[in-house]
Amino acid sequence: NKAHVERFLKAILAAGDVIQANGQFQLEPQGSPAVLLDTVMATLKAAALATPSHSDRCQSELTRLEGQRSAIIAGEQAANARLQSALDSLQPKHDYYQYG
Repeated sequence: NKAHVERFLKAILAAGDVIQANGQFQLEPQGSPAVLLDTVMATLKAAALATPSHSDRCQSELTRLEGQRSAIIAGEQAANARLQSALDSLQPKHDYYQYG
């Protein structure tokens, strides 16, 4: 029903970007187990057919998720953006050993 589809769409957005882990594409909501991207996309397709009122939003999410998968494959997006961001934050902003 519409309420379930609405909740599902919000959960997808809350899960963040697509990641690639152990050779599989997935969404990994913080504090929850990862879900395979193919499962999410199949459910989105079914939701689009079952609830025409949400069809456009479901299709938009499908396009966004597929775009992220393609970007990871092409090397244009980090395989795990959350991990990459954490690693980047560990990089020193200044080289304290460099003297000018």
